[in-house]
Amino acid sequence: MPRVLVVGWDGATWTALKPWVDAGLMPNLKKMMEDGVWGELESVIPPVSPVAWPSFATGCNPGRHGVFGFQQFKKDTLEIEIPLGYSIREEKLWQTLSKNGKKSVVMNIQLTFPPDKIDGVIVSGVMAPEVTAHPKEIEEWLKKEGYVIEGSGHMDTPKKEFLQDLYRVTDKRCECAMKLMDKVGWDFFMILISGTDRVQHYLFGEIGRGKYGNAIRDYYIHLDQKLSELREKAGADVVIVMSDHGFCRQEKRVHINNWLEEHGYIKTFDTPENRRARRMVKMSAILKRSGISKIIVRAMQMLGQKPGKVAPPKVKIDYENSKAYTCGYYTGDLYLNRSLSKGEYERVQDEIVGKLRTELRDPKTGELICEKVWKKQEIYHGLQTKYAPDILILPKEPYWITGGFNYPKLIEPIIRETGRHHLMGMYVMSGAGVKKGERINARLIDLNPTILNFFGIKKDVDGKVLKDALKSQSA
Repeated sequence: MPRVLVVGWDGATWTALKPWVDAGLMPNLKKMMEDGVWGELESVIPPVSPVAWPSFATGCNPGRHGVFGFQQFKKDTLEIEIPLGYSIREEKLWQTLSKNGKKSVVMNIQLTFPPDKIDGVIVSGVMAPEVTAHPKEIEEWLKKEGYVIEGSGHMDTPKKEFLQDLYRVTDKRCECAMKLMDKVGWDFFMILISGTDRVQHYLFGEIGRGKYGNAIRDYYIHLDQKLSELREKAGADVVIVMSDHGFCRQEKRVHINNWLEEHGYIKTFDTPENRRARRMVKMSAILKRSGISKIIVRAMQMLGQKPGKVAPPKVKIDYENSKAYTCGYYTGDLYLNRSLSKGEYERVQDEIVGKLRTELRDPKTGELICEKVWKKQEIYHGLQTKYAPDILILPKEPYWITGGFNYPKLIEPIIRETGRHHLMGMYVMSGAGVKKGERINARLIDLNPTILNFFGIKKDVDGKVLKDALKSQSA
């Protein structure tokens, strides 16, 4: 039976990578493309890591695995929760392999805390409060090795220090991965480099210009060398490089709750606390527009403080008297009031979807903001669909739609986080049984059954084996 190595580059996109590959700056990735298949990898909706990685891990759409964002409402309540590993309602790739007598090593994948008890090793990724692994002896070994989950947050750190820490964390992760390849037996090995996501959020808008115009390029060149080292050490029969979503520039943030309030769909309490919070939001906006907030951020950084940890003022929503609202901050997908009658639910859902598609425009340019808008039943299916946001939105570039009441207007110009997630990620696959030199686009959920196929395992998932990418005897 083969051994399979998967190297994840969180948020990697051909928009950035292809020109660097063509220029000969990433020879190892280029060789994999020539020796195998490559293409775009369509993520899921919304294209964010806590939804995308469980979709890869299970091969299922969110309506089956049950994770819908960085935050979501607990079942049948309006209590907000942060999904963790146990929130995933479908069997994961490494669990399936373990049941079939295959050993896995999985490092740093999102929503692997707490770690699954499999025949192999799980090193928890983001959301783990500290270095956590199964089995326990691996956890203790990683701590002694100086392994860390995350480096300095990009919202908290000057660019020079951020980049230094980015390389330090990346090199330590790869070093520990290569040691684990010798330390334990494995059939499937996966390592996720999350620094690609972090650096693109911070610096995507600076690609090709300014002091840090080559920072992302240089980091990927470094990762290309690490890819060569990982491949050589692993000696795997099949190697896959992949991302969970892509990236593009972000120039304007759309505060969808302001639009919902303007149209009467969301209500807030008229309390002194809410009025005070709104005044603070307005003051924050003035500081941002004037440039004073940049000075404050730099001063906090020089003093060793973390501006990204400063919580924005919270305007409390009157959920009972609202018809639609968001959950959390980072994504702006909409939930409808669960107390609506069936007929009213359908009317409100149709009405909001129609308005988002035809009326939600940039006040300055008149441009429509939404690329696509869906009712949840149009893209999700499965037992967990009833807990999903009722309306899902994919914005056009360079917009990103967020929840919360953290800005007094619909559109907020971006001054720091110049990159945001895009639906189209990337993959390259080469090795035994894989065709050579072909471009074949795929979906993120297709990689799960394709990997299982290399081990002769079939499973009922939403993804399909990439038969066009495989030689006939391997499909």
